[in-house]
Amino acid sequence: MTKIILLILTVFFFTSCSHTDQYGGNTALTFPATGWFHTAEKNGRQYFVTPEGNAYIAIGANHISKFLQRKGSEEFIANNGGDLPSACSAMRCKLGDLHLNAGEAYSADFEEFRDLPYIANIHYPFGGKFGFDVFDKETMSKLASSFTEEAQKFANDKRILGITLIDLPIWDTRRVNFYRDLKLASAGKQAYLKFIQKNYASIEQLNKAYGTAFDSYNAISSKGISKKNLITKKDDDAFLGLVAEEFYRMARVAVKTGAPNHMFFGERYVLRMYPDEVIKVVGKYVDVFCTQALILSPQRPPEWQYFQEDGYDHEYSLTKKPMIVIDWAAPFSTGESYDNWNGFIKNEKEASDDAAKWLTDAFQKPYTIGVFKCQLIGYHGNDKRFPKGKMKRTYLQDDGSSFEYRTKKTIEAHKQVLDTVYK
Repeated sequence: MTKIILLILTVFFFTSCSHTDQYGGNTALTFPATGWFHTAEKNGRQYFVTPEGNAYIAIGANHISKFLQRKGSEEFIANNGGDLPSACSAMRCKLGDLHLNAGEAYSADFEEFRDLPYIANIHYPFGGKFGFDVFDKETMSKLASSFTEEAQKFANDKRILGITLIDLPIWDTRRVNFYRDLKLASAGKQAYLKFIQKNYASIEQLNKAYGTAFDSYNAISSKGISKKNLITKKDDDAFLGLVAEEFYRMARVAVKTGAPNHMFFGERYVLRMYPDEVIKVVGKYVDVFCTQALILSPQRPPEWQYFQEDGYDHEYSLTKKPMIVIDWAAPFSTGESYDNWNGFIKNEKEASDDAAKWLTDAFQKPYTIGVFKCQLIGYHGNDKRFPKGKMKRTYLQDDGSSFEYRTKKTIEAHKQVLDTVYK
């Protein structure tokens, strides 16, 4: 019965959104159909293209499944049937009410949300976010096999926009230090030493540049190397570019082997937190570049109050690929406005106006083909950085009821974005 209700809801929602196909694509703007989601450009603007060949722009929200499975969802579940399947169905209705046409950019754990296009995820089998040697053939073979096996699970799902790897990867000095500290005989350490020797004719020359006192190339380790040294950082960024080349070349082939009809999205990169050398390599291998707003920006005004055009333009200049902004936040005070170290927290009306402008500004960029909100409902780990009970970043209250002005403004913004983009 639940599946029948969801099917009726889906058909009603998409057909009521004026000329949309079963995936939410706009039937007035068409491209050659491949039977799977892909991307295309028309008149200088990028689009997703649905399996039926219609233009599609993704507007979604994240952490829905997590909320329903964790402490804090009890009131919502009790108010919506008293069990998880009923609560999922009720939440699916709320997505439609907010004119969200995409599911989650993280794991969609419940089938009730998979009638909407979503992004699938693959996790690393070992090594955390960087603790593996990309120059080691055996390691890379294991990674490739794991990625291919994981991708095969999604191979036949036509509602998948694309496949991503881990969230917020580590591409900084910590990753270079991993290679500096490998055993001398390892492939990764040898690759690093080859890189260093190409740049420095003698160990004395390196010591002078790095401010170190290594007695030979083989003695180089992370100990004594300052990440504040600009010469060191420049070298580290260049080496990370080599690491990225090895990794992404393998990852793309592995994922496409398992799911040849799906696009490869790579990993999710926080705005302004990664070396240009890495982002350039990412652009070579991904079909769509996934970025993320820097939610806890120390800048004033905070990141969430305006779309940082220069940052996103810079990323696009490096990748030349369509872009999805994943996890953008728009915190607001549940009472009076107040200030804290993360910035001035506006009231619901002011923050909602800002959020609506953020959305419209984001889609003014012809490379933006999707935006996923952090988050729809519930508590986020970063909320602990704000006074308890005085801030929310969600579209819905924890019991599922709406923030009146925020809901009104959100729906207006979503309608405006879709109208503008499709025209």
